[in-house]
Amino acid sequence: MNNFKIKKISEYKDDQLLEFYHHVFKDKNQKIIENFNWVYRRGSGHYEPLLLEIDNKIVGQAGLIPNDFLINEKKFKGIWFTDFIILPEYQKKGYGKILTEKWMEISPLKLTFCNDLSLKIFLKQGWQATNTYFRYILPLNLTNLTSLPGISSLKFIDKIYHKLIVKNFNQLNNLTVNKNIDDKISLISNHSNIKQNNFFVLRDRSWFKWRLLDCPYKENLVMLEYESDFLFANIINKNNQKKLNIIYSTKYEDSVFFDLIKNWAIQNNFDYLWFVCNKEIQSLSWCLSKKVNFAYKLDNFANDAIDIRNTNFQAIDSDLDFI
Repeated sequence: MNNFKIKKISEYKDDQLLEFYHHVFKDKNQKIIENFNWVYRRGSGHYEPLLLEIDNKIVGQAGLIPNDFLINEKKFKGIWFTDFIILPEYQKKGYGKILTEKWMEISPLKLTFCNDLSLKIFLKQGWQATNTYFRYILPLNLTNLTSLPGISSLKFIDKIYHKLIVKNFNQLNNLTVNKNIDDKISLISNHSNIKQNNFFVLRDRSWFKWRLLDCPYKENLVMLEYESDFLFANIINKNNQKKLNIIYSTKYEDSVFFDLIKNWAIQNNFDYLWFVCNKEIQSLSWCLSKKVNFAYKLDNFANDAIDIRNTNFQAIDSDLDFI
């Protein structure tokens, strides 16, 4: 094993970091890469990502997003594990294990949504895990989601399909669409911190300001309201397809609100909806879904009975919205 150093992200210049990120995160949205200071919520505390350096070259990173959590009504600081990468030529040499262990020393409260490979590593380190979270993809325009020759001329297929998946509610006129979200922060922060069991994410005003108002793709965000429910979504146009990426919602499942969202999305020519939910939705068992691994580790907490596996994490938490 070569001589190596593990440094904090603050020990590097932005151009050094960008050179590394552009190399290892080629499939990521470039706007996300270039706004890595926002992604890692730098400036919100002393927690920051770690980088692995060998021979004055960055060869790996263990990223993180700091966040406050309430456990039994007391506030604790914790970190989301994200953007872990080791250059291929340095893999399987023990560096990944060393970097992970160093990262785990940063905070006693650690959480992550991760792939199967990372999960195996975390389980060996004593983490707890569940795969009861689901990533749902709800197709809306079938003829635009297939490459079959001549399918685009069969629009009647979509009309039949729409009648099967949505309801024609008269309340659609009462659905409020708001692109100016600045004046809604107090409303949503008060709503999101309604007590959920003994553990939940502290999404306060400063958190929503970072996550929504300071978001580098804020111009693509939309807020939809109906009665006392609301959601935030990221509008994505890619590969001639229009996606409504729901990042936070007060209600899914079988509800008037969700049916109104589907109706609105169809009327505005979205090809599919995307969202993350902390339980399986039986009414959507027919659509595309994938289980998502969630793992966590609590060190030095007196209450060993704390179980956070059913916490209402959504795409707005961690990095699920932009991975």
